[in-house]
Amino acid sequence: MVPLSLNQLADRAEWCLQRDEPGALDEVISLHYDALGFYNTGNTSRGKLLSNLSAMLEIRFERRGKDKDLDQAIAHQMEALALRPVGDTDRSKSLNNLANQLSSRFEHRGNDEDLDQAIALHGEALALHPVGHTDRSLLLNNLADQLSSRFRHRGSAGFAPGRSHTSVRVITQPRWSTLLPL
Repeated sequence: MVPLSLNQLADRAEWCLQRDEPGALDEVISLHYDALGFYNTGNTSRGKLLSNLSAMLEIRFERRGKDKDLDQAIAHQMEALALRPVGDTDRSKSLNNLANQLSSRFEHRGNDEDLDQAIALHGEALALHPVGHTDRSLLLNNLADQLSSRFRHRGSAGFAPGRSHTSVRVITQPRWSTLLPL
C-alpha cells in the first residue's frame, strides 16, 4: 500500500484534531507509522513526518496520559532533530518541540535531567534567532518558563554558575534598538 503524502497526512491529522475522536487519532498515528516505512532516512521529508508523528503522539499522551506515547514522541522528535543539522531552517522548531516535550515529561515524572535538557535545547533554539527575529520572544518566553520551573523545583541551588546566569542576562538585557534617535 502506498502511503499518503505529507499533505494528506497533515489534512487527516487536522481533521482528526477537530473531531476529538480517539479512534481517529489512533488511525492518524498508524498512518504516520506506515508512511515511515516509505520515507527512509535519506528522504528529505522524513524529518517533517517524524515531527508530525511526534506531535500526534504528544496529543494522544495529553488526552490519555499513557507514558509510552510521550516517550515515543520524544524519541521521534530526537530523530527528527538529528536529521536537521545546524543551518537547517526547521532545526529551531525541532529544538523547541523537543524541549517542550521534555518539559512535559518533567512535569509528569519529575526527572531533573529532562528539565535540564529542555533548558539547554531552548537555549540552543534561542541562539539561532538574533534580536529582532519574530520567533525570538516566544523562545525567550519558553526558556524563561523552564528556568522558572527549575527554580521552583530546586530553589536557588538549581542555578549553577555559567549557562543559567547567561540565560537570565539574555532575558533581562534591554533592547536599545527599539529606542528612537533623538
